[in-house]
Amino acid sequence: VALTCPINMIAGDSASYTIAVTNLGTTTARNVVLLDSLPAEVAYSTASPAPSAINGQDLTFALGDIPAGATVDITVVVDVTSTSGNPTNSVAVSTDSVEGGSGSANNSDSCSSTVLAPDLELAKSCPATLTAGENATFSVIVTNLGTSDALNTVVSDTLPDGVTFVAASPAPSAVNGQTVEFALGDLAPDGSVSISIE
Repeated sequence: VALTCPINMIAGDSASYTIAVTNLGTTTARNVVLLDSLPAEVAYSTASPAPSAINGQDLTFALGDIPAGATVDITVVVDVTSTSGNPTNSVAVSTDSVEGGSGSANNSDSCSSTVLAPDLELAKSCPATLTAGENATFSVIVTNLGTSDALNTVVSDTLPDGVTFVAASPAPSAVNGQTVEFALGDLAPDGSVSISIE
């Protein structure tokens, strides 16, 4: 059996494992059963073919008889529920037939992935004093301290009472009363955007 894991997984996204069960022998392997023990950092979503049983993180696939030289491919899709770590998936296959060759030595496999996630940090600075009738500038810096892109990043800044929005760089995507909104798009790891609001 051979298990392939994605190198990286993105927190909150789905990921796929592929499993190949091959009969390397010279006769049919009878009543082949595959057990896939998913790591705690993921949640089962779907599989093709579908498992015959699910018990917690363990998926059981009753594959029936596999002729000599034949391969059965299985794809397991999971949802990534963790924001960090190196989840390890393990599989094991069994048969009612007596195995030759390597016997059961090659009947299990495992591999690991790295979970990536964004981590946004926002810092805002305000003028120490506000003078009636004069413009003042507020500054906002958004930084992605994480390990994956922060998708569709939006900053919403609520200005204090007594001031009126004049302009901003970059230009806001929306202004609603005292609330100024900036659609920044995707922010890469270690990337930052500076916003100046007047």
